[in-house]
Amino acid sequence: MITTRYFKSKIRPDSDLQYNSPWNIAADFDVCMHFSSEQIETMLAEYESDHQTGIVIPPVADEIYQYTAGYPYLVSAICKIMDETLSLQSALADSESIWSISGVREAVKILLKTRTTLFDSLIKHISEYTDMKQMLYTMLLHGEQIAYNEDNHTIELERV
Repeated sequence: MITTRYFKSKIRPDSDLQYNSPWNIAADFDVCMHFSSEQIETMLAEYESDHQTGIVIPPVADEIYQYTAGYPYLVSAICKIMDETLSLQSALADSESIWSISGVREAVKILLKTRTTLFDSLIKHISEYTDMKQMLYTMLLHGEQIAYNEDNHTIELERV
């Protein structure tokens, strides 16, 4: 029987051997997990080479980035909706209008109406932290700007 610790040690070369903390804290790593607009363009270009939809890639990639800030789940979800859901709707029947700025906007509308674990988790956290809820309310509905202060506990909660 192979133990988990033994298995983990065989994934990396011995020189890179690193175990998780006994306190169940994973080792830190500095990897940007967000897509840039250029990376979204690359993904769309690969899709376009396979499907020949007529995408005008840069503006569509920029629009997706504007809605998602490159968050991988949201980028993928929007593209999936455009590919699978919008193609079945009559309002945007041809692939040129699906893979357009208006197609991105339609996909965002659908995504925002969809119940996802990401949105459920965000709502749960906003409900649990009344200070965060108030700060977001102030920023989003009243348009107030709140200066970043790393000593502000609520701001630190939002960064995590």
